[in-house]
Amino acid sequence: MENTTNDTMSGVESGIEEDERDNDLVKVELLVLSLIFLVTLMGNSLVLFAIYLRRCRGRRQRLTRMHFFVMHLSIADLVTGLLNVLPQLAWDITFRFHGGEILCKLVKFGQPLGSYLSSYVLMATAADRYHAICYPLSYCRTTSRRSRITVYTAWILSLLLCLPQIFIFSIQEIAPGIWDCWATFDLPYAKKAYVTWFSIMIFLLPFSVLTFTYVEICLSIWHNREVAMLESQQALQPQIRARNQSSLISKAKINTIKQTLAVVILYAASSMPFIGGQLWSAWDPYAAESAFFKGMREPDVHDTVAAEQLDELRQSLDLSHVQLRAAHRPDEIFAQSGEARSSLELWSSLVSRMSRYTSLIINRTSNGSVKSNKNNNLAT
Repeated sequence: MENTTNDTMSGVESGIEEDERDNDLVKVELLVLSLIFLVTLMGNSLVLFAIYLRRCRGRRQRLTRMHFFVMHLSIADLVTGLLNVLPQLAWDITFRFHGGEILCKLVKFGQPLGSYLSSYVLMATAADRYHAICYPLSYCRTTSRRSRITVYTAWILSLLLCLPQIFIFSIQEIAPGIWDCWATFDLPYAKKAYVTWFSIMIFLLPFSVLTFTYVEICLSIWHNREVAMLESQQALQPQIRARNQSSLISKAKINTIKQTLAVVILYAASSMPFIGGQLWSAWDPYAAESAFFKGMREPDVHDTVAAEQLDELRQSLDLSHVQLRAAHRPDEIFAQSGEARSSLELWSSLVSRMSRYTSLIINRTSNGSVKSNKNNNLAT
C-alpha cells in the first residue's frame, strides 16, 4: 500500500514538473489576445452605434440591405470576441481550465460560433451583391425579406455546426494530477474526419463561394464599363448619352464592392494559418514533434554532419576496444577467427583511427560551422 501511494505521489509530482510553459511566450500571447479583444470590442461597438444613429435619426426607419448585413457581421465579430477571444484569454492566464464539465462544453460550443457566423454572413452578403450586380432586373423585384431570411439561416446553421463541440470536449486527466478541457476521439480516423469537416465548413466552402461570386462581380463590372465606354463614343444624340449613363454602375456600388473585397481578403489571410495548422496536425502523425509546433530551431546541416562524425568515431572506439580486449584473450578469439594480431598493431590502428576522425571533424567544422575561430584556436 505504501509503495502504491509513493508511486502515485511520484507520478503526480512528475506530471506537475512536466506541466510547464514558456513564460515569455505566454506574455506575448496575452498581449496579442488583449489587443485583439479591445479592437474587436471597440470597433464593432462603434459600427453598431453608427447604424443605430442612422436608423433613429435618419428619414428611413428600416435599414437598407447592406446595412443589415454589416450589422450582423459586426454582431458576429462581437460574438467572436466575447465567446472566443475572452475565454481563451482567461484560459491562458490560468494555464489549465478551472471550470467544470458544463462550463467546458459551453466554452467549446461558443468558441467557433463567431467564426461560423462571420463566414456565413459574408457568404450571404456576397450572394446578395452577386444577385444585385449580375442580375439587376431580377434583384429589383425581390424584397428585403429574402436578405433577412438568408441571415437568419446563417445563424441557425452556425448554431447547428457548433453542436459537435459539446460531445467532443470534456474534462480529462491529460497527465497524472493534471486536468484540462480536452477533445476525445474514440475512432482512429475520427480526428482527421472532424478536423477536415471543420475546415471545409468554416473556411474552404465559404472561401470558394466568396471567390466565385466576387470574380463574377468583377467581370460583370468590367464588361459593363467596356460596353458603356464603347456606346458613349459612338453616341451622338443627347438622349442616347443619357441612356448610356444609366447603364453605368454607380460609384457607391463600386466602393461597396471594394470594401467587401477588402473584408474577404483579410478574412482569407487571417483564417489560412489556423486552418492550415489544424489540417497539418491532423493528417501528419509527426507534426507534433516538428520544430514548428515545439518552437525549436531545426538542426543545421553542420550539426547533422558533426553528429554523424561523432557516431562514426564512437563506433570506431568501441571496435578498437573490443579488439584490444581480444588481444589479451588469444585463446578465445584466435580459435574462432584463425588470425593473430599483436598488441602493438592494435594500438597503432587505434591511434591512427582516432587521429583521422579527429582531423576530419576539425576540418569540416572549421569550414562550415559558425564557431570556426574558436576551433582554429583550439587546434593551434
